[in-house]
Amino acid sequence: MLCCIGLSAGPKQRPWQDAQVTKVEQREVEHEETEYRSSAPIGQVGQPLETGTKKRTTKIFIYEFTAGGKVYVAQAEKKPVEGLEKGATVKIAVQKETIYVQAGEAKERKLELLKTQ
Repeated sequence: MLCCIGLSAGPKQRPWQDAQVTKVEQREVEHEETEYRSSAPIGQVGQPLETGTKKRTTKIFIYEFTAGGKVYVAQAEKKPVEGLEKGATVKIAVQKETIYVQAGEAKERKLELLKTQ
């Protein structure tokens, strides 16, 4: 007889704490990427061939939070996090090199933690 035990995975329990957004900054970082042709020329065997470089720009959003006497600096790429404006009160949870942010009723977002002071 086969028997399955199903354990429900409840919501993630994070050590949330109230925080204040003290700084919001936007930067654009330019970098070069090497482009390759998808394959070697017809009749030849080999690796994809380099065709040159292309400059790309990435938007970086830097956020600074103050909570429990500490200052946390984090970043997000490409688009800003909804609800994070200077002076806003949010909930944060710090785990290793990641900071999770929840602003009001918005979905939690994962940001890269740059430094803690």
